[in-house]
Amino acid sequence: AQWHGPDNGGESNVLQQVAQLGEAGIMVSMVNGGGMGALAPQETFMVEYTSANPMALARSMEVQFWRHASLAWIVLPILVVIAAELIPFTRSTCSTGFNVFSLIPLIFVEAHHFWAERISWRNVRGLLTPPELTVMRQLGVLKKRKAFVFLGFLEGVDLYTDLFFPFVARSCDEVLTQRWSVSWREVPIIGEITSASLQYVRFWGCALALCLINIIVTGCQGLCRLCDREAAREDRWVDSNQRISAEIFYGWARSASTAMMPSIAFFCESIADQRRWIFQGNDAQRATEGRQKVAYGKMTYDQQHLLELQNLKEQDNIQEQAQQHYVRLLVVKVFFGNVLSMWLQSSFLALTFTETVTETREVVIFSMGVSAVTAIVRCVRVTGRIGAKGVLLSLVITFFIVWTALKVYFAYECEDHIWNLSRLLSGHRSGCVALEKVEV
Repeated sequence: AQWHGPDNGGESNVLQQVAQLGEAGIMVSMVNGGGMGALAPQETFMVEYTSANPMALARSMEVQFWRHASLAWIVLPILVVIAAELIPFTRSTCSTGFNVFSLIPLIFVEAHHFWAERISWRNVRGLLTPPELTVMRQLGVLKKRKAFVFLGFLEGVDLYTDLFFPFVARSCDEVLTQRWSVSWREVPIIGEITSASLQYVRFWGCALALCLINIIVTGCQGLCRLCDREAAREDRWVDSNQRISAEIFYGWARSASTAMMPSIAFFCESIADQRRWIFQGNDAQRATEGRQKVAYGKMTYDQQHLLELQNLKEQDNIQEQAQQHYVRLLVVKVFFGNVLSMWLQSSFLALTFTETVTETREVVIFSMGVSAVTAIVRCVRVTGRIGAKGVLLSLVITFFIVWTALKVYFAYECEDHIWNLSRLLSGHRSGCVALEKVEV
């Protein structure tokens, strides 16, 4: 904030704003040409903003990440096993699917999610100065909070249904594995081998394997890296007055993603993206002359690179951090965490169509819809940020989503409710699979 001119109330207004910022927990230092005394007319007055206790805010936020990630990836799977195996009235059956009472643990997890997200959002805001918050508001970051909080809620529901799905599949194993084995025989090259292997692995075993991969890769590995990022943050950010780098904010974004708080992850990503615009004290005239010399071949690009006003080296470093963050997000969170389980659930829907009631099928379709929505939202948000890699990964994810949607559609259209992509590609008119010879 700056004030120029004679005392027409401007100085008192600025001082009043400074007092209000101090009450809000923002430390304010005033710099002027007249020392510590009153401001003279025509004198420049500048306010510098810093957070009152940024280290405490960062530690508090990291504690919330750790608590909710542990709750989602360690406590919740244990509660699901207890509900599915040890408590009679919460067990699932093949016909009814998910039991209503089995949703009780999810209610407590989601309640903690909203509470932890509220504290974390407040802490991230506290790390920014009022001008930086204004930039975030102008970019529309703050108003998207509610949408991303709802996305986090959907992620929690999706994780819970994915954890419970192997137990639902095991209750239907009498018919499920046999029919799945028959449908695999239609696949060329690997069909016979896969069909024979399924007699030992079973359908519910494949579902359990995908679930464990998701827990280990996304959850357990994410928790370990959360601790590593906290230690790295303490090494890189030793002074509370030091500028928080984009690398630290990307680390917090990854931690928030592990903790299933997409609103906090999005906030930290947006801040990190803006931290790439760092200027260094070079001469603008020399930078312009350097570009001209490059055009005439009198200077190399690397030499001219050092004359630019922008810190291009830091920009490249931030872009590299962004690439790593977004690629991991698409591969781990979206593909392994959402898409593969969604594809397997579509097979379950088709294979047990005649054994399940309408409500069960609707719950399975809802679970697949949640997975598809979260995957599409992440692909749309990430693809334009990392170029060709993002486009390629998004195409793979989109292919699986479309494949899953077709399997769900033909579950209602095919006589035996099963549809194979390989059968359609081999020249069959509809791609439907006949199960007349299956013995149950």
